[in-house]
Amino acid sequence: NTGGNVVGALSNAFSQYLYSLLGAYPIGISGNSSDVAANTLFQSAVDKGTCAAAGTTTSSHTSTQEGCTAAGYYWLPSLSDKIFSTIATSFGATATITNGTDTTFPNMQQQLAYLNAGNAFFDTVNNVLGSSSTSTTSDGYSAGAIAYLKGQQAILNGAANNLKEDELLLEAFNSALAANIGNKEFNSEVFTGLVQGIVDQSQKVLNQLYGNTINVANAIANGISNQDTISNLSNRVNQLPSTLLNVRETLNKISTLNDQVKSMPYLPQFRAGNSRATNIMNGFYTKVGYKQFFGTRRNLGVRYYGFFSYNGASVGFQSTLNSVGIFNYGVGTDILYNIFSRSYVNRSVDMGFFGGIQLAGESINSTLKDDINVKKFGKVTSTHFQFLFDFGMRMNFGKLGEKTKRHNQHTIEFGVVVPTIYSTYYKSAGTTVKYFRPYSVYWSYGYSF
Repeated sequence: NTGGNVVGALSNAFSQYLYSLLGAYPIGISGNSSDVAANTLFQSAVDKGTCAAAGTTTSSHTSTQEGCTAAGYYWLPSLSDKIFSTIATSFGATATITNGTDTTFPNMQQQLAYLNAGNAFFDTVNNVLGSSSTSTTSDGYSAGAIAYLKGQQAILNGAANNLKEDELLLEAFNSALAANIGNKEFNSEVFTGLVQGIVDQSQKVLNQLYGNTINVANAIANGISNQDTISNLSNRVNQLPSTLLNVRETLNKISTLNDQVKSMPYLPQFRAGNSRATNIMNGFYTKVGYKQFFGTRRNLGVRYYGFFSYNGASVGFQSTLNSVGIFNYGVGTDILYNIFSRSYVNRSVDMGFFGGIQLAGESINSTLKDDINVKKFGKVTSTHFQFLFDFGMRMNFGKLGEKTKRHNQHTIEFGVVVPTIYSTYYKSAGTTVKYFRPYSVYWSYGYSF
Protein backbone atom coordinates (compact mmCIF):
# COMPACT_ATOMS: atom_id res chain seq x y z
CA ASN A 1 0.00 0.00 0.00
CA THR A 2 0.94 3.64 -0.51
CA GLY A 3 0.55 5.37 2.83
CA GLY A 4 -0.62 2.33 4.73
CA ASN A 5 -3.15 3.39 7.39
CA VAL A 6 -6.61 2.23 8.39
CA VAL A 7 -8.13 5.71 7.99
CA GLY A 8 -7.01 5.75 4.36
CA ALA A 9 -8.52 2.30 3.84
CA LEU A 10 -11.76 3.58 5.36
CA SER A 11 -11.67 6.60 3.05
CA ASN A 12 -11.33 4.25 0.08
CA ALA A 13 -14.39 2.34 1.26
CA PHE A 14 -16.24 5.65 1.62
CA SER A 15 -15.31 6.59 -1.96
CA GLN A 16 -16.43 3.23 -3.27
CA TYR A 17 -19.75 3.82 -1.52
CA LEU A 18 -20.05 7.23 -3.19
CA TYR A 19 -19.10 5.72 -6.55
CA SER A 20 -21.80 3.07 -6.07
CA LEU A 21 -24.47 5.64 -5.17
CA LEU A 22 -23.75 7.60 -8.35
CA GLY A 23 -24.46 4.37 -10.22
CA ALA A 24 -28.01 4.44 -8.86
CA TYR A 25 -28.74 7.47 -11.09
CA PRO A 26 -29.42 7.41 -14.85
CA ILE A 27 -26.93 8.76 -17.39
CA GLY A 28 -29.63 10.96 -18.94
CA ILE A 29 -33.33 11.77 -19.02
CA SER A 30 -35.17 9.21 -21.13
CA GLY A 31 -37.29 10.69 -23.89
CA ASN A 32 -35.92 14.18 -23.34
CA SER A 33 -32.61 14.28 -25.22
CA SER A 34 -33.23 17.91 -26.15
CA ASP A 35 -32.67 18.99 -22.54
CA VAL A 36 -28.95 19.60 -23.02
CA ALA A 37 -28.36 21.10 -19.57
CA ALA A 38 -29.98 18.21 -17.68
CA ASN A 39 -28.36 15.49 -19.77
CA THR A 40 -24.95 17.14 -19.53
CA LEU A 41 -25.37 17.22 -15.75
CA PHE A 42 -26.04 13.48 -15.68
CA GLN A 43 -23.20 12.67 -18.07
CA SER A 44 -20.69 14.79 -16.17
CA ALA A 45 -21.51 12.96 -12.94
CA VAL A 46 -22.57 9.40 -13.80
CA ASP A 47 -21.38 8.63 -17.33
CA LYS A 48 -17.92 8.56 -18.88
CA GLY A 49 -17.43 12.30 -19.12
CA THR A 50 -18.38 15.15 -21.43
CA CYS A 51 -16.76 16.59 -24.53
CA ALA A 52 -16.44 20.35 -24.02
CA ALA A 53 -17.92 22.50 -26.82
CA ALA A 54 -19.61 19.44 -28.36
CA GLY A 55 -23.04 21.04 -27.89
CA THR A 56 -25.90 18.84 -29.02
CA THR A 57 -23.85 16.95 -31.59
CA THR A 58 -24.31 13.21 -31.64
CA SER A 59 -21.15 12.52 -33.59
CA SER A 60 -19.32 9.41 -32.47
CA HIS A 61 -16.12 11.40 -32.73
CA THR A 62 -17.10 13.39 -29.63
CA SER A 63 -18.63 10.59 -27.55
CA THR A 64 -15.30 9.20 -26.36
CA GLN A 65 -12.27 10.84 -24.82
CA GLU A 66 -10.07 9.80 -27.74
CA GLY A 67 -12.50 11.13 -30.36
CA CYS A 68 -13.09 14.34 -28.41
CA THR A 69 -9.43 15.25 -28.08
CA ALA A 70 -8.74 14.20 -31.69
CA ALA A 71 -11.47 16.60 -32.82
CA GLY A 72 -9.74 19.42 -30.96
CA TYR A 73 -12.07 19.57 -27.99
CA TYR A 74 -11.35 19.20 -24.26
CA TRP A 75 -12.58 16.11 -22.44
CA LEU A 76 -14.12 16.66 -19.00
CA PRO A 77 -14.00 13.49 -16.88
CA SER A 78 -17.20 12.63 -15.06
CA LEU A 79 -17.38 12.73 -11.28
CA SER A 80 -17.61 8.93 -11.36
CA ASP A 81 -14.34 8.74 -13.28
CA LYS A 82 -12.62 11.08 -10.84
CA ILE A 83 -13.74 9.03 -7.85
CA PHE A 84 -12.86 5.83 -9.68
CA SER A 85 -9.30 7.06 -10.18
CA THR A 86 -8.77 7.13 -6.40
CA ILE A 87 -9.78 3.49 -5.84
CA ALA A 88 -8.91 1.66 -9.08
CA THR A 89 -5.81 -0.48 -9.60
CA SER A 90 -5.57 0.41 -13.29
CA PHE A 91 -7.38 2.48 -15.90
CA GLY A 92 -8.89 2.04 -19.31
CA ALA A 93 -10.30 -1.29 -20.44
CA THR A 94 -8.52 -3.23 -17.67
CA ALA A 95 -9.61 -0.93 -14.83
CA THR A 96 -10.89 -2.71 -11.74
CA ILE A 97 -12.03 -1.60 -8.30
CA THR A 98 -10.20 -3.04 -5.32
CA ASN A 99 -10.11 -2.30 -1.62
CA GLY A 100 -7.97 0.72 -2.48
CA THR A 101 -4.19 0.83 -2.31
CA ASP A 102 -3.53 4.56 -1.95
CA THR A 103 -4.09 5.58 1.68
CA THR A 104 -2.12 8.83 1.67
CA PHE A 105 -3.45 12.11 3.05
CA PRO A 106 -3.68 13.82 -0.39
CA ASN A 107 -5.80 10.95 -1.70
CA MET A 108 -8.07 11.04 1.36
CA GLN A 109 -8.56 14.79 1.06
CA GLN A 110 -9.36 14.47 -2.64
CA GLN A 111 -11.92 11.77 -1.92
CA LEU A 112 -13.74 13.91 0.63
CA ALA A 113 -13.69 16.88 -1.75
CA TYR A 114 -15.52 14.82 -4.36
CA LEU A 115 -18.45 14.45 -1.96
CA ASN A 116 -19.03 18.21 -2.18
CA ALA A 117 -19.48 17.88 -5.95
CA GLY A 118 -21.61 14.81 -5.34
CA ASN A 119 -23.92 16.70 -3.00
CA ALA A 120 -24.48 19.42 -5.59
CA PHE A 121 -25.38 16.73 -8.12
CA PHE A 122 -27.63 14.79 -5.72
CA ASP A 123 -29.57 17.86 -4.59
CA THR A 124 -30.20 19.01 -8.16
CA VAL A 125 -30.99 15.62 -9.68
CA ASN A 126 -33.25 14.49 -6.86
CA ASN A 127 -35.44 17.49 -7.69
CA VAL A 128 -35.32 16.69 -11.41
CA LEU A 129 -36.31 13.08 -10.82
CA GLY A 130 -38.82 13.85 -8.07
CA SER A 131 -42.45 12.87 -8.49
CA SER A 132 -45.63 12.55 -6.47
CA SER A 133 -45.99 9.86 -3.89
CA THR A 134 -48.10 7.76 -6.25
CA SER A 135 -46.53 8.27 -9.68
CA THR A 136 -43.29 7.19 -11.29
CA THR A 137 -41.14 9.18 -13.74
CA SER A 138 -40.33 7.86 -17.20
CA ASP A 139 -36.88 6.98 -15.82
CA GLY A 140 -38.34 4.62 -13.23
CA TYR A 141 -37.92 6.73 -10.09
CA SER A 142 -40.82 6.87 -7.65
CA ALA A 143 -41.10 9.11 -4.63
CA GLY A 144 -39.93 6.14 -2.58
CA ALA A 145 -36.86 5.80 -4.79
CA ILE A 146 -36.00 9.48 -4.34
CA ALA A 147 -36.41 9.11 -0.56
CA TYR A 148 -34.09 6.10 -0.64
CA LEU A 149 -31.45 8.04 -2.59
CA LYS A 150 -31.71 10.97 -0.19
CA GLY A 151 -31.26 8.57 2.70
CA GLN A 152 -28.11 7.18 1.10
CA GLN A 153 -26.83 10.72 0.60
CA ALA A 154 -27.43 11.42 4.29
CA ILE A 155 -25.42 8.30 5.22
CA LEU A 156 -22.47 9.54 3.18
CA ASN A 157 -22.62 13.04 4.64
CA GLY A 158 -22.74 11.71 8.19
CA ALA A 159 -19.84 9.36 7.48
CA ALA A 160 -17.88 12.19 5.84
CA ASN A 161 -18.11 14.37 8.95
CA ASN A 162 -16.77 11.56 11.12
CA LEU A 163 -14.15 10.68 8.52
CA LYS A 164 -12.83 14.25 8.58
CA GLU A 165 -12.48 13.97 12.35
CA ASP A 166 -10.73 10.63 11.87
CA GLU A 167 -8.20 12.24 9.53
CA LEU A 168 -7.50 14.94 12.12
CA LEU A 169 -6.88 12.26 14.75
CA LEU A 170 -4.49 10.48 12.40
CA GLU A 171 -2.62 13.73 11.74
CA ALA A 172 -2.38 14.34 15.49
CA PHE A 173 -1.06 10.80 15.98
CA ASN A 174 1.63 11.22 13.32
CA SER A 175 2.63 14.61 14.70
CA ALA A 176 2.86 13.22 18.24
CA LEU A 177 5.10 10.39 17.07
CA ALA A 178 7.40 12.74 15.18
CA ALA A 179 7.63 15.21 18.07
CA ASN A 180 8.19 12.64 20.81
CA ILE A 181 10.77 10.27 19.37
CA GLY A 182 12.97 9.36 22.32
CA ASN A 183 10.73 11.15 24.83
CA LYS A 184 10.38 8.97 27.94
CA GLU A 185 7.12 10.73 28.84
CA PHE A 186 5.55 9.40 25.63
CA ASN A 187 4.69 6.06 27.17
CA SER A 188 2.57 3.18 25.97
CA GLU A 189 -0.48 4.63 27.73
CA VAL A 190 -0.26 7.83 25.68
CA PHE A 191 0.52 5.90 22.50
CA THR A 192 -2.33 3.43 22.84
CA GLY A 193 -4.69 6.26 23.81
CA LEU A 194 -4.01 7.98 20.49
CA VAL A 195 -4.46 4.72 18.60
CA GLN A 196 -7.68 3.95 20.46
CA GLY A 197 -9.06 7.36 19.48
CA ILE A 198 -8.48 6.55 15.81
CA VAL A 199 -9.99 3.08 16.20
CA ASP A 200 -13.13 4.40 17.93
CA GLN A 201 -13.63 7.18 15.39
CA SER A 202 -13.06 4.78 12.49
CA GLN A 203 -15.62 2.44 14.00
CA LYS A 204 -18.19 5.27 13.97
CA VAL A 205 -17.60 5.82 10.25
CA LEU A 206 -17.77 2.11 9.51
CA ASN A 207 -21.00 1.69 11.49
CA GLN A 208 -22.60 4.46 9.44
CA LEU A 209 -21.57 2.87 6.15
CA TYR A 210 -22.80 -0.50 7.40
CA GLY A 211 -26.11 0.88 8.70
CA ASN A 212 -28.11 0.65 5.46
CA THR A 213 -25.50 -0.16 2.84
CA ILE A 214 -26.57 0.54 -0.71
CA ASN A 215 -27.22 -2.60 -2.77
CA VAL A 216 -29.25 -3.69 -5.78
CA ALA A 217 -31.95 -5.50 -3.80
CA ASN A 218 -32.71 -2.46 -1.64
CA ALA A 219 -32.63 -0.15 -4.66
CA ILE A 220 -35.25 -2.25 -6.44
CA ALA A 221 -37.31 -2.67 -3.26
CA ASN A 222 -37.38 1.11 -2.87
CA GLY A 223 -38.67 1.76 -6.37
CA ILE A 224 -35.68 2.09 -8.72
CA SER A 225 -36.79 0.09 -11.77
CA ASN A 226 -34.75 1.40 -14.72
CA GLN A 227 -32.90 -1.67 -15.99
CA ASP A 228 -29.88 0.23 -17.32
CA THR A 229 -29.48 1.94 -13.97
CA ILE A 230 -29.86 -1.33 -12.05
CA SER A 231 -27.20 -2.91 -14.28
CA ASN A 232 -24.84 0.02 -13.73
CA LEU A 233 -25.44 -0.06 -9.97
CA SER A 234 -24.82 -3.81 -9.88
CA ASN A 235 -21.43 -3.40 -11.55
CA ARG A 236 -20.39 -0.64 -9.17
CA VAL A 237 -21.64 -2.06 -5.89
CA ASN A 238 -20.18 -5.51 -6.50
CA GLN A 239 -16.96 -4.95 -4.50
CA LEU A 240 -18.40 -2.74 -1.76
CA PRO A 241 -19.29 -5.51 0.76
CA SER A 242 -15.79 -7.02 0.61
CA THR A 243 -14.22 -3.56 0.94
CA LEU A 244 -16.23 -2.79 4.07
CA LEU A 245 -15.45 -6.24 5.46
CA ASN A 246 -11.74 -5.67 4.84
CA VAL A 247 -11.85 -2.42 6.82
CA ARG A 248 -13.76 -4.08 9.65
CA GLU A 249 -11.22 -6.91 9.90
CA THR A 250 -8.36 -4.41 9.81
CA LEU A 251 -9.95 -2.41 12.62
CA ASN A 252 -10.43 -5.56 14.69
CA LYS A 253 -6.77 -6.51 14.23
CA ILE A 254 -5.57 -3.03 15.17
CA SER A 255 -7.84 -2.98 18.21
CA THR A 256 -6.52 -6.38 19.35
CA LEU A 257 -2.90 -5.31 18.86
CA ASN A 258 -3.53 -2.06 20.66
CA ASP A 259 -4.93 -3.94 23.65
CA GLN A 260 -1.75 -6.02 23.72
CA VAL A 261 0.47 -2.94 23.49
CA LYS A 262 -1.34 -1.41 26.48
CA SER A 263 0.48 -3.93 28.68
CA MET A 264 3.85 -3.23 27.08
CA PRO A 265 6.21 -0.43 28.12
CA TYR A 266 7.44 2.13 25.64
CA LEU A 267 11.22 2.33 26.05
CA PRO A 268 12.76 4.89 23.68
CA GLN A 269 16.20 3.89 24.96
CA PHE A 270 15.97 0.86 22.69
CA ARG A 271 14.95 0.45 19.07
CA ALA A 272 12.09 -1.82 18.05
CA GLY A 273 13.03 -5.45 17.57
CA ASN A 274 16.39 -6.74 18.74
CA SER A 275 18.69 -3.83 19.50
CA ARG A 276 21.96 -3.32 21.36
CA ALA A 277 23.54 -0.33 23.07
CA THR A 278 27.23 -0.52 23.99
CA ASN A 279 29.84 1.59 25.73
CA ILE A 280 33.19 1.22 27.51
CA MET A 281 32.77 0.68 31.25
CA ASN A 282 35.27 1.83 33.86
CA GLY A 283 35.59 0.62 37.42
CA PHE A 284 37.68 -1.17 40.03
CA TYR A 285 38.42 -4.72 41.14
CA THR A 286 39.71 -6.00 44.50
CA LYS A 287 40.61 -9.44 45.88
CA VAL A 288 41.40 -10.67 49.41
CA GLY A 289 42.55 -14.24 50.00
CA TYR A 290 45.23 -16.87 50.59
CA LYS A 291 47.75 -18.53 48.26
CA GLN A 292 50.16 -21.43 48.55
CA PHE A 293 52.74 -23.17 46.35
CA PHE A 294 53.69 -26.84 46.19
CA GLY A 295 56.69 -29.01 45.31
CA THR A 296 60.42 -28.52 45.65
CA ARG A 297 60.52 -25.93 42.87
CA ARG A 298 57.41 -24.21 44.21
CA ASN A 299 56.32 -23.15 40.73
CA LEU A 300 52.78 -24.51 40.97
CA GLY A 301 50.29 -23.03 43.36
CA VAL A 302 46.71 -22.20 44.10
CA ARG A 303 44.91 -19.27 45.67
CA TYR A 304 41.49 -18.82 47.19
CA TYR A 305 39.90 -15.42 47.57
CA GLY A 306 36.86 -13.27 47.90
CA PHE A 307 36.41 -10.43 45.45
CA PHE A 308 34.38 -7.34 44.69
CA SER A 309 34.22 -5.35 41.44
CA TYR A 310 32.33 -2.43 39.99
CA ASN A 311 31.93 -1.26 36.39
CA GLY A 312 29.83 1.68 35.25
CA ALA A 313 28.95 3.51 32.05
CA SER A 314 26.21 5.43 30.26
CA VAL A 315 24.59 4.05 27.12
CA GLY A 316 22.27 5.76 24.66
CA PHE A 317 22.17 9.37 23.53
CA GLN A 318 20.68 12.54 25.07
CA SER A 319 17.06 11.86 26.05
CA THR A 320 17.57 8.08 25.80
CA LEU A 321 20.69 8.08 28.01
CA ASN A 322 20.73 5.20 30.44
CA SER A 323 23.33 4.96 33.24
CA VAL A 324 24.31 1.45 34.31
CA GLY A 325 26.43 0.18 37.19
CA ILE A 326 27.32 -3.53 37.52
CA PHE A 327 28.54 -4.92 40.85
CA ASN A 328 30.08 -8.40 41.14
CA TYR A 329 30.93 -10.06 44.44
CA GLY A 330 31.75 -13.61 45.41
CA VAL A 331 34.52 -16.18 45.76
CA GLY A 332 37.06 -17.59 43.35
CA THR A 333 40.00 -19.90 43.00
CA ASP A 334 42.99 -19.72 40.61
CA ILE A 335 45.76 -22.04 39.57
CA LEU A 336 49.16 -20.27 39.65
CA TYR A 337 52.07 -21.38 37.50
CA ASN A 338 55.48 -19.70 37.46
CA ILE A 339 57.58 -20.04 34.32
CA PHE A 340 60.47 -17.96 35.64
CA SER A 341 61.90 -17.73 39.16
CA ARG A 342 65.09 -16.10 40.40
CA SER A 343 66.49 -15.34 43.86
CA TYR A 344 69.16 -12.74 44.68
CA VAL A 345 70.39 -12.78 48.28
CA ASN A 346 67.25 -11.52 50.06
CA ARG A 347 65.18 -10.76 46.95
CA SER A 348 63.20 -12.91 44.52
CA VAL A 349 61.41 -12.45 41.19
CA ASP A 350 58.72 -14.73 39.77
CA MET A 351 56.81 -14.53 36.48
CA GLY A 352 53.94 -16.74 35.37
CA PHE A 353 50.29 -17.21 34.54
CA PHE A 354 47.09 -17.71 36.46
CA GLY A 355 43.63 -18.94 35.57
CA GLY A 356 40.51 -19.91 37.45
CA ILE A 357 36.81 -19.54 38.05
CA GLN A 358 34.56 -17.32 40.14
CA LEU A 359 31.13 -17.87 41.62
CA ALA A 360 29.44 -14.56 42.17
CA GLY A 361 26.37 -12.52 42.72
CA GLU A 362 25.72 -9.72 40.26
CA SER A 363 23.73 -6.59 41.10
CA ILE A 364 22.78 -4.02 38.49
CA ASN A 365 21.90 -0.42 39.25
CA SER A 366 20.33 1.25 36.22
CA THR A 367 18.48 4.53 35.78
CA LEU A 368 16.04 2.51 33.69
CA LYS A 369 14.29 1.60 36.94
CA ASP A 370 13.23 5.24 37.32
CA ASP A 371 11.51 5.31 33.93
CA ILE A 372 7.75 5.81 34.36
CA ASN A 373 7.09 3.12 31.75
CA VAL A 374 9.15 0.58 33.67
CA LYS A 375 7.43 1.50 36.94
CA LYS A 376 4.03 1.06 35.34
CA PHE A 377 4.65 -2.29 33.66
CA GLY A 378 6.60 -5.35 34.65
CA LYS A 379 9.25 -5.82 37.31
CA VAL A 380 12.94 -5.02 37.64
CA THR A 381 15.21 -7.87 38.79
CA SER A 382 18.49 -6.30 39.84
CA THR A 383 20.35 -9.27 41.40
CA HIS A 384 21.42 -12.46 39.62
CA PHE A 385 23.90 -15.32 39.82
CA GLN A 386 27.04 -15.01 37.70
CA PHE A 387 29.77 -17.47 36.69
CA LEU A 388 33.07 -16.00 35.53
CA PHE A 389 36.47 -17.04 34.20
CA ASP A 390 39.55 -15.12 35.37
CA PHE A 391 42.97 -15.50 33.72
CA GLY A 392 46.11 -13.50 32.96
CA MET A 393 49.80 -12.90 33.68
CA ARG A 394 51.49 -12.07 36.98
CA MET A 395 54.84 -10.78 38.23
CA ASN A 396 55.86 -11.21 41.86
CA PHE A 397 58.66 -9.30 43.59
CA GLY A 398 59.71 -10.58 47.03
CA LYS A 399 61.98 -9.21 49.73
CA LEU A 400 63.04 -11.11 52.84
CA GLY A 401 62.28 -9.20 56.02
CA GLU A 402 65.25 -8.85 58.35
CA LYS A 403 63.20 -9.36 61.48
CA THR A 404 60.34 -11.57 60.33
CA LYS A 405 62.45 -13.70 58.01
CA ARG A 406 59.41 -13.82 55.70
CA HIS A 407 59.15 -12.53 52.16
CA ASN A 408 57.03 -9.44 51.75
CA GLN A 409 55.75 -9.76 48.21
CA HIS A 410 54.49 -7.17 45.76
CA THR A 411 52.49 -8.48 42.79
CA ILE A 412 51.43 -6.87 39.52
CA GLU A 413 48.83 -8.66 37.41
CA PHE A 414 47.33 -8.12 33.96
CA GLY A 415 44.13 -10.09 33.59
CA VAL A 416 40.82 -10.65 31.87
CA VAL A 417 37.54 -11.51 33.55
CA VAL A 418 34.90 -13.15 31.34
CA PRO A 419 31.27 -13.35 32.63
CA THR A 420 29.19 -16.09 31.04
CA ILE A 421 25.56 -15.29 31.90
CA TYR A 422 23.30 -12.58 30.43
CA SER A 423 21.37 -10.91 33.23
CA THR A 424 17.70 -10.21 32.52
CA TYR A 425 17.15 -6.89 34.27
CA TYR A 426 13.61 -6.17 33.14
CA LYS A 427 10.84 -8.12 31.44
CA SER A 428 7.26 -7.20 30.62
CA ALA A 429 4.99 -8.64 27.93
CA GLY A 430 7.03 -8.49 24.71
CA THR A 431 9.85 -6.34 26.13
CA THR A 432 13.04 -7.74 27.65
CA VAL A 433 16.12 -5.77 28.74
CA LYS A 434 19.36 -7.63 29.44
CA TYR A 435 22.75 -6.35 30.60
CA PHE A 436 26.00 -8.13 29.90
CA ARG A 437 29.73 -7.46 30.16
CA PRO A 438 31.44 -9.57 27.50
CA TYR A 439 34.77 -9.17 29.29
CA SER A 440 36.77 -6.90 31.60
CA VAL A 441 40.47 -6.14 31.16
CA TYR A 442 42.28 -5.04 34.29
CA TRP A 443 45.64 -4.55 35.93
CA SER A 444 46.12 -4.83 39.65
CA TYR A 445 48.63 -4.41 42.39
CA GLY A 446 48.76 -6.89 45.24
CA TYR A 447 50.61 -7.27 48.49
CA SER A 448 51.14 -10.55 50.30
CA PHE A 449 52.96 -11.49 53.46
